[in-house]
Amino acid sequence: MGIAANYDTNVEDQVPNREIILGQVKNRQIDIIKVTVCAEPENVNAHLRSFATSYPEFGVTRAIPFILEIHDPHTNKGTALQTICDRLGILT
Repeated sequence: MGIAANYDTNVEDQVPNREIILGQVKNRQIDIIKVTVCAEPENVNAHLRSFATSYPEFGVTRAIPFILEIHDPHTNKGTALQTICDRLGILT
């Protein structure tokens, strides 16, 4: 079990068709919206700084003490909620 299992014993760190999924991502058959990365809590800030410096075209945030989220820098929970409201015809 990985780091996440220390926080939730129901977490399974297995992806049965990992190679198929990675191939679909590589061939642009699947769009990635967000990537989450688990790390030891004491290392997360260093990973965040390193990734943000190396890949400034992505947004990087610390979601919880042991998870980094890598995403489109122009999106956030607010833009996601606005998209949902627009699609449902909810005025904001």
